[in-house]
Formats: sequence, C-alpha cells, structure tokens
Amino acid sequence: MGLEHLELMIGLEKEFEIKISPEEGARLLTVGETVNFVVSRLEERASELRNGNEPCPSMRVFHRVRRAFVEESPAPLDRRRVRPDVTVRALLPTDHALETWSRVLLSMSLVPEPFKLRLPDLTVRQLVDRVVRKEPRPWHDRRVDRQLVEGTICRIVAAVFDVAPQDVQSQTRYIEDLGAG
Repeated sequence: MGLEHLELMIGLEKEFEIKISPEEGARLLTVGETVNFVVSRLEERASELRNGNEPCPSMRVFHRVRRAFVEESPAPLDRRRVRPDVTVRALLPTDHALETWSRVLLSMSLVPEPFKLRLPDLTVRQLVDRVVRKEPRPWHDRRVDRQLVEGTICRIVAAVFDVAPQDVQSQTRYIEDLGAG
C-alpha cells in the first residue's frame, strides 16, 4: 500500500486507540471493510470492559505519554526514563524544551492554547491524571455506535486523500476510487 494508506492506518490507530498490523491494514481495501474492522476491534474492547479485562485508563494514557515523549524528543530518549515519578521538565531537552513540549502535546492530540504554552511543573503521573480526567472517551464506551464510527472514518479518509467528505462512502475503494498507490 502507498503512503496515503499508511497515513490512514496511523490516523485510525490514533483516533480509535487501536492497533492495526501492516497485514491487517493491507487487507482493508474499502471504507466499508475498514468500518467493519474498527467496529469489531471496538466491540472486542467493549466486551473486555464488560468482563473487567480492559487496562485502566491511566495505564493507556501513560503509554501514550511515554510514546509521545520518545517520538518527539529531538535527541534519543530511552523509554525507560519516562516513569510516573519523573518530572516533565526532566524529560525535555534544555535547549528546545518549549518546542518539544508543544510537539508532545500535539502528538497526543492535546492542543495548547495560543500564547499560554509554558512548561508544566508536573510529574508524569500528574500529567497522566490530568489527561485522564479531561479526555473524552467516546470509543471506550460499552456500546459501539456504528454510525459514529463510520462518520469518523469517512472524515479521516477524506482528510488523508484530500477529497470531499460526501465523496467517501462505504463502498469507496482506496486504490481504484481514491488513487492510493
């Protein structure tokens, strides 16, 4: 699959907080197949929630925070340094701290308010707690809304392939209709 398809899979993983292997992604050839796949994954998670097997929200957010720091750090950062008791400032490079902090926030889909971005005096644990409290969790509900999932996927597909949202439907094929290479 081409770059757009890869970008789509990454966008779906971030939006729905699911994992899509390269093999699974390669088998998703239409929007409808993608909707079925994502709904299936969300229903699996809903079942785990009902059975008490779902990891706690703090753990999930901690992994997102750690991944953001590791990926956005301009210098290599060992993921083992990102621990709950470590301060956020200790993880940021001194010469690019504010810029790196901004990238970390954006990679976690947390948009800082313009002109109010400053370095926090928080530990990683406190940051995780704040994110968990503020974060809406529509995809972690015990009931999966197929129409909401489909609408969200169509919006993501339209943005990735730079087409009008009304041109993306369940039967839309990524290669033939949208030109994914």
